[in-house]
Amino acid sequence: MTGWVRGAGSEQFFNNANPAYNREMFNEAHDFIVQAWTRPGPWRYEGKHFHYRHVNPWALPYQKPHPPMWIPGTLSPETVQWCAGHRYPYIGLGTPPIPTCDLWDFYADEAARHGYQAGPENFGYMIATAVAETEEKAQQVASGFVYGGGQNAFSAPQFTMPPGYNSKAAIRIMAKQQSSAWLGISGEKVREQMHGAQAEMDFAEVRRKLQAALVRGQRNLQVIVGTPATIIPQIKGIMSVLRIGIFIILSIQGPVGDDARRTSMRLFADEVIPELKADPRKIGLLDPFERAPGSVKLAGGARRAPVVDRDALKELGLQ
Repeated sequence: MTGWVRGAGSEQFFNNANPAYNREMFNEAHDFIVQAWTRPGPWRYEGKHFHYRHVNPWALPYQKPHPPMWIPGTLSPETVQWCAGHRYPYIGLGTPPIPTCDLWDFYADEAARHGYQAGPENFGYMIATAVAETEEKAQQVASGFVYGGGQNAFSAPQFTMPPGYNSKAAIRIMAKQQSSAWLGISGEKVREQMHGAQAEMDFAEVRRKLQAALVRGQRNLQVIVGTPATIIPQIKGIMSVLRIGIFIILSIQGPVGDDARRTSMRLFADEVIPELKADPRKIGLLDPFERAPGSVKLAGGARRAPVVDRDALKELGLQ
C-alpha cells in the first residue's frame, strides 16, 4: 500500500515551490509515477512541471498493475473529488466528525457519477490516541499533543495555508470549524490570519488556547484519551458513524517518556485492537483488501446507498 499526500503548505517554502501549483504538481507527479510503475522503458517524459529526458524503470512493483493507493486529506473537497474519480480510498486526518460525514457524502455522490457505489473500502480515518492504565495518567500523557506539532501546533496559519495552496471552497469549510484537524487549522486561526498577526505574542494566552483545544478535541472525539475500557466504545462509535474500512492511529506526540509511549501502544495493541477487529463484522465494514474500492457497480440513474450513519452522531453527543 502507498500513501500519497500533497504536502503541507509550510513545505512549499522549504522547497521553494509556488503553492498555487501544488495540486497541479501533485496530480502530474501521480500520473508520472503510475507510468513509471506500469510502462516499460526507456521513455522520455515532458510534462508541465516535470521533465525527464530518460526514464527506464527496472525495479518494478511486485503488485500488478501497481500497489494500491490511499490518499489522506483535511477537508479539501478537491482532494475528495480527485480520489472518487480515481477510486482511491480517502483518509480523513483527524477531521471533525460532522464535516467528515459531509465529505463522505460528497465522495459518494462523485462515485455515483462515475458509476459505482462507494462503501467502507473507500473511506479511512486517522485519530490521535493516548492510552494508559488510569484516566489520570492518560490525560497526563495526552498533554503532549499540545506541543507535539499535530492537532494544535503544526505551524502558523500563514505557513500552513499560504496563498494559493487551498481553494476558496476548502478555506470556507475550514473557517466554519471551531476545532482543528490534524494540521492544527481552525476557524479561529483562519480569521486571525485574515486580520494579521499580533504585534506581541502572549505566550500564556497561546498555552491557554492550546490546552482548551485539547479539551475540545477530546469532546469532539478528534483526540481519544483514556483507558482501553473507556476508549473502545468511543472508537466503535466513530467507526459506526463514518463506516470506515481503514482505521489509523496517531500515537502520543510531544514531550512524553519512552515508557508512557510504549505502554500506550501496548495497551492499544493488546486490548483495543482485538475489540475493534470483531466489531466491523457485525456492522458490515469491509476494508480495501476484502473488496476493491470502486468495484461495486451502480446502475445509471439508481440512487446510491448511504455511506454514513448520522443517527449514530446523536449517541456520541455530536449533534
